[in-house]
Amino acid sequence: MTSRLRICKLEGYQEFRPAAIKNGRNLCAHRWLKQLMPNGSSQDFKVYRDSLEKTHQASYDIKASNLVSTNLIPIVHLFVVFYPGC
Repeated sequence: MTSRLRICKLEGYQEFRPAAIKNGRNLCAHRWLKQLMPNGSSQDFKVYRDSLEKTHQASYDIKASNLVSTNLIPIVHLFVVFYPGC
């Protein structure tokens, strides 16, 4: 894994970081990065997300919406603290 990272960084590779927008896609991305692919690229995530069933994708949208609407924790820390993994 280390050699892959070195090679990719030499070729201009940048690690994938989801946007700050609070939605199901980004919630899934934060979980995916935390548990499955800490150094994954946006292309890797797209393959993963596209492989999920539509119902599973929709469940992330619902979870993200519920978290934002209930204000259980500050918005800034919503995905990093409350949902640390995918």
